[in-house]
Amino acid sequence: MQFYCNYESDFIGEFDVLAGSDELEGDVAYDSVTIQEGRYLVFEGSRSMPQAVIETWSKIWECFSSSEPEYIRAYTTDFELYKSDSEIQIFIAIK
Repeated sequence: MQFYCNYESDFIGEFDVLAGSDELEGDVAYDSVTIQEGRYLVFEGSRSMPQAVIETWSKIWECFSSSEPEYIRAYTTDFELYKSDSEIQIFIAIK
């Protein structure tokens, strides 16, 4: 998983990016991320990596680049979920 959080304002401002795993190892202290409750649009991609990620983010930018987009990004917590070596879901928080 990959998380985008602590947005200063929007994609132009500063924000944090964290890589995550569903497997914990050893006695290491891990940071945690809380996925904010709310509405999310889910974008899916299925191709070899990293092409699936690149193409899915292209869909996301296209969705929100309209002068009158159907949805407005919330810029709270967005995240990528890697379902397999060739499948990804990207969750974008919306208002």
